[in-house]
Amino acid sequence: MHQPVRKRIATGVILLTVLVLLLFSARNLFVRKYIDRKLDKIEEARRLSIHYDDIHMLGLSGIQIDGVSVIPLDADTFLQSRSFRIKLELSELFLFKISVKSIEAEGLNVSFIKNNNTSNFEFLYHGATAPEAPVQSGAERNFAQRTGKIFGLLFKLLPDNATLRNLSVSYQNKGDELLIEIPSLMIKDNNFTTGIRSTENGIQSEWVCEGSLQDKEKKIEARLHARENTKITLPS
Repeated sequence: MHQPVRKRIATGVILLTVLVLLLFSARNLFVRKYIDRKLDKIEEARRLSIHYDDIHMLGLSGIQIDGVSVIPLDADTFLQSRSFRIKLELSELFLFKISVKSIEAEGLNVSFIKNNNTSNFEFLYHGATAPEAPVQSGAERNFAQRTGKIFGLLFKLLPDNATLRNLSVSYQNKGDELLIEIPSLMIKDNNFTTGIRSTENGIQSEWVCEGSLQDKEKKIEARLHARENTKITLPS
């Protein structure tokens, strides 16, 4: 191979390497600006205040966002999370586009609070419905409907693949209080199975919820039943 050809190949390899390194080093700035721009639009459209402590890339296609909080204007805090880890589609990232592949959340606390005619979750109302669950008693049906409605609103925020650890979801309305604690919830290809610890007005119980999310509206088709060999006290 002639010397000029070798020099051109070497120069091309060096330029390509420099370009890749520049793209790699600039990815934090690009992702931060992209997310900030998206959050600004959401805040304006939904009348929210969204805050995070830190955001940085993990490897080539991962993002970690720490200390996230979502507070509707003139309402109680809706969401707090210790951290979110977001996996992006690598091919889209090289085109300076962001497409979410999956989400992992740690220490996620979501509070649905209703006071008279106002609530801190009105921004989520876009056709969410409760699941159709095969239940027997009126008390169990009441609990299933409440739980299904809460999950329906929550799942609208998630992609088709998500893993939530140490999830806490609470609901308060006219003196009624419901707390749902989930050690681990995995949604894979819109299907999920999870154990639930619930406390409703001081009454504790354990459940298993399994089902799937239907269409883009994240409608739930689910089955809620008591854990095997577990004594259940149904909330009234």
